[in-house]
Amino acid sequence: MEIITVTLNPAVDKKLTLGEIAPGGTNRCVLERVDFSGKGVNAAKTLAALGLACRAAGFMGKGDAARFAETLAALGVFCDFTPISGEVRTNIKLLEDSGRETEINESGPVVKEAEISAFHENFAQSRGRGSVFVLSGSLPPGVPARIYAELIETARASGGRVVLDASGEALNFGVLAAPYAIKPNVAELERFLRDNQAVLPSFDGELKSDARIKEAARAVAGLGGVSLAAVSAGERGAYFVTKERAVKARAAGRLDVKGTIGAGDAMAAGVAAAIFKGLDLDETARLASACASAAVERDGTSAGAAAEIELMKPRIILEEI
Repeated sequence: MEIITVTLNPAVDKKLTLGEIAPGGTNRCVLERVDFSGKGVNAAKTLAALGLACRAAGFMGKGDAARFAETLAALGVFCDFTPISGEVRTNIKLLEDSGRETEINESGPVVKEAEISAFHENFAQSRGRGSVFVLSGSLPPGVPARIYAELIETARASGGRVVLDASGEALNFGVLAAPYAIKPNVAELERFLRDNQAVLPSFDGELKSDARIKEAARAVAGLGGVSLAAVSAGERGAYFVTKERAVKARAAGRLDVKGTIGAGDAMAAGVAAAIFKGLDLDETARLASACASAAVERDGTSAGAAAEIELMKPRIILEEI
């Protein structure tokens, strides 16, 4: 069996390093880096680094398929994308000397109904190969917000367990389809609560404390019978919440941060790997947090190596909340 990641809106990430952005003026970069990316693709990189059998699925522009397949195959990821007529989007990351990052993300190609149907058919045929699925990222134009919910139902029909890393309407619908785990960040969890005020009537617009994040994560997970809510919170660490327990995880000491883009995807991969291996909550929190911490010490959206993740695991501090 293998882990299948789904990226419906893959991207070519172009990271440009420059001294300081001059709005309205001419800006010249001093360093350029290009990564083949997308949230599910990034998760697949981490899963492959962990030595797990991984298949990357989703939509892929016909003109981009060979570049993605060659890059991912070199990392140990098998590509099983559904071809579409549009081109993969390009996302621009501007990194200043101060460490401030600015993102400019294209919305992605318009996907046709026939292409969506072809993907559903491909996914249904391949679901038997996967025991764990990672559904993550934004949806390109033309793709309905309910698609993750539909894919969750398809995966669950064959006994698959799904990690959902989405936001907005895609998360709203997806939670109700009962994925095994969800992996929002704090801002995405707050947005969910604003969109669904009845879930936590006491929500006042922000989740500032550990207790409030635990309460919110448990309330959202309870809607669809989600077993685990993993909430990433940047420098604050991450929260791993089930019906019975909740732990906060963070790395001890100072990380050599080279970029935060892709850290959440690495965490989602860590959660999927933990589910695949049958780890308990503490082990899940430690592995997922180690994957994310190792990722921020890498340039671009490359995954931390297995040895780096193993070295990071003892540095992860767990706190019961």
